[in-house]
Amino acid sequence: MKILSIFLVVLVIFAVAVNAKSKSEETTMPSPNIIL
Repeated sequence: MKILSIFLVVLVIFAVAVNAKSKSEETTMPSPNIIL
C-alpha cells in the first residue's frame, strides 16, 4: 500500500500548488475549489 500513500501525497501537493498558482494569477482558473 506504499504506492497508494505516495499517490495521495503527490495529489495533495498538486492541489496545494494549483491553489497557490490560482491565487497568484486568477486568469486561467478563477475557482479551482469547484473541481475538488
